[in-house]
Amino acid sequence: MPFFAAEACEEMMAIAWSYAACVHLNIDPAVVFHPYGYKGSSDWYLEQYGAGNMLYLPLLQWAGFCYDAVNAQKNGAKPFPAMIRWLRG
Repeated sequence: MPFFAAEACEEMMAIAWSYAACVHLNIDPAVVFHPYGYKGSSDWYLEQYGAGNMLYLPLLQWAGFCYDAVNAQKNGAKPFPAMIRWLRG
């Protein structure tokens, strides 16, 4: 994978991870997704996650952090935004 693609994937995973962390810690996502960050897209991210669109979930699932609804049920776990681990192994 070219460097720029890997870097973009890491950034997308960090966004999804941040949303999951807010939910886990019971922090309003607007605190993390503040108006001065996310290249002017913080409102869009808040709208998407608020509407149940779990952006970048496939990347986090691929990296072993969480499951989507189908795989969570198969594995007896809660689906994203619940995490099965927080750190990369």
